[in-house]
Amino acid sequence: KEVVKKPMNNPERKRTTPISFRSRVEDYEKELILEALSQTEGNIQQAAKWLQIPRQTLQYKLQKFQLLNAE
Repeated sequence: KEVVKKPMNNPERKRTTPISFRSRVEDYEKELILEALSQTEGNIQQAAKWLQIPRQTLQYKLQKFQLLNAE
């Protein structure tokens, strides 16, 4: 099998700057977390269940990505 080296969204576009795998994964994690919180009306316990991760993991990621509202 041949490895595809071009980006999927625009095969003709050449990337001039390197991408960070870690930052792309973190961006996707943030999207999923925000979607889960939206689906569960901000309920962290239910959002964790929706994401199928432990509540403590979700709380850690909320702090890491600074997604918690200051009260």
